[in-house]
Amino acid sequence: MKIETIIENDTSLFLLYDAKSAAENFINIGEVFPVLDTLSEAILESYPFAVHISDRNLVYIADQCDFPEGSHPMFLHVYPVDVEDLPARSREHGFRNLDFLFSELARDIEGDCAVLRLLPTYPIARIETGQYLVETGEKIWKGVIQGELID
Repeated sequence: MKIETIIENDTSLFLLYDAKSAAENFINIGEVFPVLDTLSEAILESYPFAVHISDRNLVYIADQCDFPEGSHPMFLHVYPVDVEDLPARSREHGFRNLDFLFSELARDIEGDCAVLRLLPTYPIARIETGQYLVETGEKIWKGVIQGELID
């Protein structure tokens, strides 16, 4: 059973479990957080972050969890193949905004730090992700993931 089915496609929700908690607190949806050793090669890297795809999830991994307060937010913009798949409030922008603060969502997993972000179930043309400066909106780093890598 897929995670998306459990949360009824509400991608504003996210699930965070470290591998140990998932194993100790097995819930009916099965393995929620992928074991880091089983992830494929990173599809994006910008120190200290590496981004992986697992099923229809993005997994952000950093080599440490002690980010200073006020760390730069992450942007996560999901561009659908068909803009009609977006919620009405997102259609004028052409993407679903799933921005987040890494430091607030991250979980320490054996010395690495990870965040799992669920992706929408509709066909995805591309994803743009990275970090930005709140004051100016300037991108610190940006990566693009093509939709064919996701499905």
